[in-house]
Amino acid sequence: MKDINSNMKTLMEILESRELRAKKQIELLTRYPYTLISFTLNTPGPIKSSGLYTNIHKAGIQHLMKVLQDMDVNIVHMETIEKNTGREGFISVDLDPYQAKKIAAEIEDTHDLGRIFDIDVFDQLHNQLNRASIQLKPRKCLLCDEEALVCMKMKTHTYEELIEKVEEIGNSYFSPTSKEKKENFKSKISMSERVYQRIKSDILENKLKPGEKLVEENLANEFNVSRTPVREALKQLDQDGLITYYPRRGSVVSQISMKDAQELYEIREVLEGLAIRRICMEINSHNIKILETIITNMDKAIESNDYSTMEKLHRDWTEATLEMTNNELLKSYLLSVTKNLGRLRKISLYRPVQSIDAYKETKDIYNAIANNDPDESERLAKLHVKNARKRFEKNLLEL
Repeated sequence: MKDINSNMKTLMEILESRELRAKKQIELLTRYPYTLISFTLNTPGPIKSSGLYTNIHKAGIQHLMKVLQDMDVNIVHMETIEKNTGREGFISVDLDPYQAKKIAAEIEDTHDLGRIFDIDVFDQLHNQLNRASIQLKPRKCLLCDEEALVCMKMKTHTYEELIEKVEEIGNSYFSPTSKEKKENFKSKISMSERVYQRIKSDILENKLKPGEKLVEENLANEFNVSRTPVREALKQLDQDGLITYYPRRGSVVSQISMKDAQELYEIREVLEGLAIRRICMEINSHNIKILETIITNMDKAIESNDYSTMEKLHRDWTEATLEMTNNELLKSYLLSVTKNLGRLRKISLYRPVQSIDAYKETKDIYNAIANNDPDESERLAKLHVKNARKRFEKNLLEL
């Protein structure tokens, strides 16, 4: 009877802890409207807190923080909480949520302790991203090749077997014989992703000009890495359309075609108008508050002539409205066009006076949404895209 009561008490603590964690996540997403990474452990059984589990969690958090810092990600807020039900970590980052999810999944899949890590990612609209959102299969079971969720539902393995495996992984990692391995461990993500993000940033900032050649050896020396992560980064950039690979010539920064840009803007004008119209027709108090916060922050950035922050807030507006469309097909089409226009968007906003114009247009769209005027919000959204196209065409001629 004592064991039953003890287990019931532990179960209640775990359930209460999950509820409190969810509230904490909402609190942080409200206080810091950025991507939120929530870091806990996958530990079976009633015992969630031990010296080993604490060390595993600390090692995971430290590694994640190092990866983010190596990528020059702006860490807005970070905290850990010690509980009887296990240690929890929360990190708010100024990073695209899908990119954050890729980082989390890569760590879970490649770190020696990754099978035990449970790294969740939430966007600024409080949506939790799953592995399917980044085209990855569900996680595998600790003990077999079946999906973890399937084994859990079928109760394929006992708690004792799972706990033994977790302790085996943890003890092996912290054993003296594995010290050298840990000292030399650098996950692929911490190198190739860092190179990828830096080159991508330089292209979007137009520090690397269209047609400029990218030499693997030079990049490897610049980032102090081998050619392998550079090659992986260039492959990803080629898939993104930011660079073009030519056999026997190597990689160059992709040219910006005026024709391609015009076609993309034409498509976006239609999609953007439809998306904003739907948002206006289905707006709720929660979503209007998110948009209002972005506009308020834009007001402050304009007053202080902080155009770097303004550019980020324009991205926040785009990401927020994408999430609010409530139409997955429309969202996927618009997201594809938005990604292709990301580089052009930077060009069209890089002058202060034009950033101010874009801000005024965005504020007008917000006011139309707040006034529940679908026709006006759609008209203003289309006008905003038309003006963005004009800004791009004007600035491209001056590059």
